[in-house]
Amino acid sequence: VPSHGDAQLGTLTEWVQRETFPGLRRELPRLYGGLYVAELAATLTEEYDPHPALFAALTRSLAELAGEAEPLRVLAIYQAELLNAIGYWPNFESCVDCGRVRPSGAAAYFSSTAGGLLCRDCEAHHVEKRRLPGGLLDTTPATGNAQAWFELQHYHLTHVAGRAFKTAGRLFQSLGRGSDGRDRNRC
Repeated sequence: VPSHGDAQLGTLTEWVQRETFPGLRRELPRLYGGLYVAELAATLTEEYDPHPALFAALTRSLAELAGEAEPLRVLAIYQAELLNAIGYWPNFESCVDCGRVRPSGAAAYFSSTAGGLLCRDCEAHHVEKRRLPGGLLDTTPATGNAQAWFELQHYHLTHVAGRAFKTAGRLFQSLGRGSDGRDRNRC
């Protein structure tokens, strides 16, 4: 039933919470991870835009974070599912400039603005880029280095959204990472 001031809002008369994910409150990285995935979904999807697979991925991620799963692995997998669902999964198969196929195991560059992989011959022409560790793209967020995949996808999601995520800072702090998501102890 629309309220008087806004035709899009209604009066909530009944509500039943199905799952509370109590394990999220057990450790700060789990809590902030849950807030992070919720903010990603709220920021990068439109209201009333149906994404049943993404909703299922969100609830599964919250349940896994509330359980015993490694938080960075859960977050990296959810980031990948979100990027696929909204159509922003980057091209990691070949250079987005020249089309050269990526050699297996090779280090490469990634440009969010360009939409994917840059070979070493084309990367010099791009200001916005990030070096990727060799072998990362031979894996997936579910099987590879969770930290590297998380950092890469967070970098890309920040560019896609056009702003930093509010919950990211606390998440990174709880994980012992800097403001960009990178491990503070790593060179």
